[in-house]
Amino acid sequence: DPQAIKDCFEKWGDTIACVIVEPIAGNMNMVIPEQAFHDTLRQECTAHGAVLIFDEVMTGFRVGLGGAQGHFNIQPDLTC
Repeated sequence: DPQAIKDCFEKWGDTIACVIVEPIAGNMNMVIPEQAFHDTLRQECTAHGAVLIFDEVMTGFRVGLGGAQGHFNIQPDLTC
């Protein structure tokens, strides 16, 4: 929910050091979020100086050569 991300950063943005997410939720049978979810995460993390970390253990090379970040065209700060 992009609005929930914005609300969270509006309330706690100065205290958020990083956001760690699975770009495609592998523990929920590969739930693929809307593009706006990742776009909003990237924008809010950048605006508030938080590090965006993608956990691509389940998705790396499985959804495409560039992983989920390539699929969504989002560049996280770190990938594990």
